[in-house]
Amino acid sequence: MSRYCAQIALFGVLTLLLLTVAGTAVAQGPAISHVGAVNIDDSTADIIWTTNVTADSRVNYGNTTALGLTEYDSSPVTSHSVTLTGLSPATVYYYEVTSEDGGGNSTVENNSGAYYTFSTLAGMELEGWIWTANSGSVVQASFSGLTSMVERSHTERSFSMHATGNLTVHYPAGDEVIQLDLYGNRARSLFYLRQEVTGTSASFAGAWLDDGTGGCYVSLSGMLILPNPGGQGLKSAKVCFVALRTPGVDVPLAEPGSFVETIDSLLTRMVKLVDRVLGSLTGVGFRDLLSSILTKVAVLVSALRNLGTPYIS
Repeated sequence: MSRYCAQIALFGVLTLLLLTVAGTAVAQGPAISHVGAVNIDDSTADIIWTTNVTADSRVNYGNTTALGLTEYDSSPVTSHSVTLTGLSPATVYYYEVTSEDGGGNSTVENNSGAYYTFSTLAGMELEGWIWTANSGSVVQASFSGLTSMVERSHTERSFSMHATGNLTVHYPAGDEVIQLDLYGNRARSLFYLRQEVTGTSASFAGAWLDDGTGGCYVSLSGMLILPNPGGQGLKSAKVCFVALRTPGVDVPLAEPGSFVETIDSLLTRMVKLVDRVLGSLTGVGFRDLLSSILTKVAVLVSALRNLGTPYIS
C-alpha cells in the first residue's frame, strides 16, 4: 500500500513539473526582431520592429543610456511603428523596445544591454542672394533643408556630410525652386558640399561655427550650373553664384588656446568681418555693382565659347 502511495506521489510530482515547464513556455513574451529607426529628421523619428504574435508597442528612449522618455501604443499588432517627436537636432538617441501580448507576457529588446541608437539630423535654414547669367541681377535666395553628419573615428570633429533641401530663388516675377542633394566633408569649422547629377552640378564651401550651446552659424558660397533650355547667356548652361548664411545669428567667436583652436578663432573672426561687410554693402548698391561685374564675366565666357574655346567651368 505504501509503495502504491509512493507511485502516486511520484506521478503527482512529475505532473507538477510538466505543468510548470508548460506554464513557463506559455509565459514567454513575444519574440522581437528587425528593430530599427527610420524616417529620421531634425525633430522626429519612427522606431519599428516586428513580433511573432500581436502585442502592444512601447519605446523607452533618451539622449543618454539612462533613457527616461517613453512613447506607447496599445494597439495589438505584429508590425510595430512608434513615432518619437520633440527631439533635439544633431543628437544621438538611445532606445529599447518592449511588447506585451494579450496574456500579459512582455519582452524587452535592448540590443543585449547596449541599447539601439540613431542620430537626428541638423536643420539648415539659410538666407542670402543669388546671381544668374539669365537674369543678370542679384536677387534674394533661401535654402531650407536637413544635414546629417557622421563623425569619423580617426579625427576629432571631422565628419562626412549629406545635405538635402530646396534652394528657392526669389525672382520679382515668382519663385524658382532648385532641389539639392549634396555630399561632402566637414573638418572642424570648414566644410564643402558638392552635387553632380545629369544636367545639374553644385559646389559650395563654407564655415560651420558652433556656439558651444547646441546652436550654430553656417555661411556658404559657391556656384550652381543648371540646365538652360532657353539657350540664353552661356547657351548650354545657366550659371548661378550663390552666397547664403544663417539669418539672425551672431557669429560665435572661439577664444584661442591650442594651435587648432587659434586657427578656429581666426576663421570665426574673419567670417564675422565678412558677414558684417556683406550685410552692410547689400543695402548700398553692392548688388547692382556685383550684377554688373558678373554679367560682364558671363558675356566674356560666352564670347570665348563662341570662338570654339573648350568648356570653361
